[in-house]
Amino acid sequence: MRGDQELAAREATASPPAVAITSPQAGESWTGAAGRTIAWNASDADGDALTYTLQYSSDGGVNWLPLRVALREMQSNLQTSQIAGGAKVHFRVLSSDGWHTGIASVGPLEVIQSPKLETAAEIDFRMALVGGFVDRKLLLKSTGNGPLVVTAIESDSPAFEVLSSATPLVIPAGSGRDVALRFAPAVEGAVQTTLAITTESGEKVFAAMKGNGITKAVPDIEVTPATLDFGKVAAGQNKEMSLVVRNHGPAPLLVLSLAADNARFSPLNAGSPFLLEAGTARTVKVRFQPSTASAETGVVTIQSNDAARRRLTASLAGNR
Repeated sequence: MRGDQELAAREATASPPAVAITSPQAGESWTGAAGRTIAWNASDADGDALTYTLQYSSDGGVNWLPLRVALREMQSNLQTSQIAGGAKVHFRVLSSDGWHTGIASVGPLEVIQSPKLETAAEIDFRMALVGGFVDRKLLLKSTGNGPLVVTAIESDSPAFEVLSSATPLVIPAGSGRDVALRFAPAVEGAVQTTLAITTESGEKVFAAMKGNGITKAVPDIEVTPATLDFGKVAAGQNKEMSLVVRNHGPAPLLVLSLAADNARFSPLNAGSPFLLEAGTARTVKVRFQPSTASAETGVVTIQSNDAARRRLTASLAGNR
């Protein structure tokens, strides 16, 4: 319409589009890692262009979830590792001409999957002041061939708390989710416990948790990685790698010196002495510049005011 003027008109037909799924067939059995194609035929009585929505159900058609929307082609590829499996899987195609919708479904199919959970074997909270806390994140990885459902995440010690414990937690295959954890010691001393993670299949995966309650704020140094291996570097060329000096706190860390014992390895931006506040880190570039093709080794030494680790080292190697 433009004002009172009709520019164009379209009359709805009485019949919805016809649609029929040609593949897959009811009764098929799929493995969760396989790629599949859902295909269908569709037509409209008055020749209107059609769009399609592809849905699936894992509970026999009680609940439907979208897989693709606004499709123009009469097929869609599907990675079955990304859908919930089981013996009651159905697929449904909704075909629309803009007025009416035709529906076709197929099922049940069996989608066989083997979800798998992987995570770190240990979470080290290092030190926390009594009455305070330290937070960490634990990555849960879904490494199987179907969505992983975590039904419970539990700590058996009051000193360790699961902050993000909303379950069930669904992790698609090939993805990961972080779980927030907290160490809040009530007394001084070392504390250890186990975190239990339960999946929908009843599998339990355990991760050790440890921390140390302290009553006096002290620095807590960590240097990573423990080894820098520069590989093969031609004579006269150079290669740089990174060393990270981190202070887990809770007191400031003073790095007094950072030096290598082999002149072929040079810390570039150490700038010692330098101060790291609690929870901060500094990345130090180390350059390897050989004069020959011979193997070179060395040690970089970091000295600080951390009374428990006043002198830390990292190994250096090149052209081995």
